[in-house]
Amino acid sequence: MSALWRNIGSLSPVLDGLFEKHPAAADTSDTELKISLNACTRFLNNARRVEALHLWNAPETEPQLQVLKLHYPSIELLFPNLRVLSLGSISPGIGLFLPWFISPALAILHTSPWVDLVVLVIILSRVTQVSPKLQEFDYGDRKVHAHISTLLSVFSHLERFRCGDGLTDKALLHVSRLPSLRSLEIGNVSMDAIRLLRSHAFASLVNLKISPKRGDLECILSLVSSVTSPLLNQIALDIPSSVATWVSTTDVQNINQALCKHSYLTDISIRAYTETIFEGEPVPISALFSLRRLQSFDLRLPGFSVKDADIPFIAAAWPDLHTFRMLTGQYNTPLSTTEFTPTALALFARHIPRLRALAVDMDTSELHELNLPHHRSLAPITLTLDHILLEDKHVLPMAVHIATAYPEAIVDTALIDELMQDDLELAAHGEQADFPVPDFWSRICREYLPLLKRFQRHGMAMALEATDA
Repeated sequence: MSALWRNIGSLSPVLDGLFEKHPAAADTSDTELKISLNACTRFLNNARRVEALHLWNAPETEPQLQVLKLHYPSIELLFPNLRVLSLGSISPGIGLFLPWFISPALAILHTSPWVDLVVLVIILSRVTQVSPKLQEFDYGDRKVHAHISTLLSVFSHLERFRCGDGLTDKALLHVSRLPSLRSLEIGNVSMDAIRLLRSHAFASLVNLKISPKRGDLECILSLVSSVTSPLLNQIALDIPSSVATWVSTTDVQNINQALCKHSYLTDISIRAYTETIFEGEPVPISALFSLRRLQSFDLRLPGFSVKDADIPFIAAAWPDLHTFRMLTGQYNTPLSTTEFTPTALALFARHIPRLRALAVDMDTSELHELNLPHHRSLAPITLTLDHILLEDKHVLPMAVHIATAYPEAIVDTALIDELMQDDLELAAHGEQADFPVPDFWSRICREYLPLLKRFQRHGMAMALEATDA
C-alpha cells in the first residue's frame, strides 16, 4: 500500500475514499459530502507517503477540497513530503488549493501550457516562499510572463529549466545568472535578449538544447557562444526550415566556431529539417577535430564534408567516440556533402571498433564491384545508411558487405520507411516523387541481412563442432 501512495496519478480517487454521500443525496454538492475523523486521520497518514503528484482537471475534486479545508483548517500541508508536482489542465478553482500542496521538500515542478496564468503565479509565489531549493522546473511550451520572469531569479538552487516557447529579454537574463543551472532547454530567443547577457552568463551549464520555432541561425549561435561555463559538454540544436531554409559556407563556419569555443563538449546534435539546402563549398569535418572529448556526433545538416580517407583521422581526433551520425542529404535531391563509399564500413570497423551507432549517407554512384571487407567489428551496432542507389546486381553483394563488416548490426530502416510512406501517399494522389525511394534497401534489411546472419551463426556453430571433434 505504501508504494501505491508514493506516486499519485490522479487526485480524484484518493479523495473519493475520504467522503461519504448523504443517503438521500443524488448529486455531490458541498452540503451532501461527509467526512469522518477516522477517514481523515487515515488519509493524512497515507498523504505523508506521497512523493509525486500528477494533477489534471477533475471538477469533482474542487468541492471535496473545499469540505476538507473547511473541516480541518489546522492542516498546514496536505502532502508534507511531496517532491514532484506535475500540473496539466487545472481550473482556477482547484488552483487556489495548490499552495496547500507545496512542501519544503518540493524539488521538481512541471507545468503545462493549459495551467491558468493566475494559478501559475500563485503556485510559483508559494514555491519561492516554501521551496526555494527547487531543482527542476519545466515551464512547458508557453511564453514567460513578466511576473514569472521576476520569480525565476529566486531559484538559486535550480539545476534544470525548460521553456519550450522561449524567454523574454529579462527572463533570459535572470536564468543566465542562476548559479546552479546545469541544464537549459529553450525555444525562441531574440538577439536583443542575448545582448543583455553579461559576463559569466550560464556559468555552470552542462547541457544546452535550443529548439526555436522562429528566428535565425545567427541568434541561435550567439546564444551558444554566450555560454561561459567551462563544463558545457552537451549541445543539441534543432533547426527548423523557418530558421534556416538555405545554409551557406559562412553559416557552417559560424557553427564550427560556436561549437569549438566549448572544448569540453562530449555530445553534439545538430538537426535541420529536410527542407534545408546547402549552397557553397563544404567545410571539412576536420574543422571540429579540436573537440578532443567528443563521444557522440549527430549531424543532420548539409555543409560539413567527409570521405573515407577521413575515418582514421576521426578515430585519432575523437578516441572516445561511440556514436557517429552524419546524414547530410538534401531534400528532394540526390546531393549530399558526405562522400562515404561502402569501403567506409570496413574502415569504421577497423579504426573505431567500439562504435555503437553509425548513420551515414553513402555514395554508390560509381560502384562497379563490391569486395568483401578486410576488417570487421563484432560489437553490436545500430546502422543507418542513406542516399544509396544500387543496381539489382549489387543488392545482394551490398548485404554481404554489411554483414561481413558488422555481423551484429541492427539496421535501422525508420528513415527509409518514412520516405517510402511519403512516396505511397504521393502515388495515392496520382503523383510521383522526383527521387522515389527504391525497394532494395528494404530487401537488404528485411530479407538478406537476417538470412546472412543465420548463415554466419550456423557456420560458426559448425566450426565449433569441428574443433570439439
